Amino acid sequence: MKSWLLTCVAIGLLQTSAALAEDDKAAKVDDGDIKRLVEQLDSDEFAKREAAAKELAKLGRPAIGALLAAAAEKSSETRLRAMNILKALFNSDDAATKEAAKGALEKLSKSDNSATRRAAEKILTAPQYEIPLGIWRAEGEAVVFGRRRPIVLQGGGGVTISGTGIRVGAGGQLTLVRVGGGERRVDIIKGTGVGVLLLEGRNGIEIHVRQPQPKGDPKFSRYLAKDSKELAKKHPKIHKLYKKLDVYQRNQTSIGGVKLDF
Repeated sequence: MKSWLLTCVAIGLLQTSAALAEDDKAAKVDDGDIKRLVEQLDSDEFAKREAAAKELAKLGRPAIGALLAAAAEKSSETRLRAMNILKALFNSDDAATKEAAKGALEKLSKSDNSATRRAAEKILTAPQYEIPLGIWRAEGEAVVFGRRRPIVLQGGGGVTISGTGIRVGAGGQLTLVRVGGGERRVDIIKGTGVGVLLLEGRNGIEIHVRQPQPKGDPKFSRYLAKDSKELAKKHPKIHKLYKKLDVYQRNQTSIGGVKLDF
């Protein structure tokens, strides 16, 4: 019992020391350096802008106050880069950094600047991971009849292809499949806004689902598994969808296809 208590005390001391070391590191950060790096975000030289952004992201929590101010700047370059850094810090594994970034973004979501306000709202409501590009989230484009065409969800009916793009009505569904190099991607969007993306290959199975909500932004969900057996155990309903997608094993772009039950 005494040995166990000593171990707990030792662990507690180590955790406290780590926290104090982190606070001490934050205290040593020079405000002048942070200000210089923020100003450098608007440099005429791309390399300097990139270097400043990386350094500010590395500094983390101590830089958040300056980034909050920078996100309200008139310079679109500074504003965009500051928002991107805050987004990265909001997605941090460090709880204190994440919370501080969240607080900054919540303030920016009430900004008088509409672009800043929308950007902050989007970061706060988006999933805490990078969302792969694709039509499955009602964005992007598809190559149809040898030409890239933007995807638009609009009205009723099925799928209409024109010179200006691909309109997917509420009754339509578009499916894109790409297979090669040991990888398979199945990208599906319904006119109702429901979307599914399957990524399968050497790294296992990754399935993304987009579900519209009665009010506000759509809900995004991600499901990961090393193989079909693990997916069935962890996410039975999603595994049923995965098995339906077995029919897509070759490159194709098709209207309609597997029914998505969401």
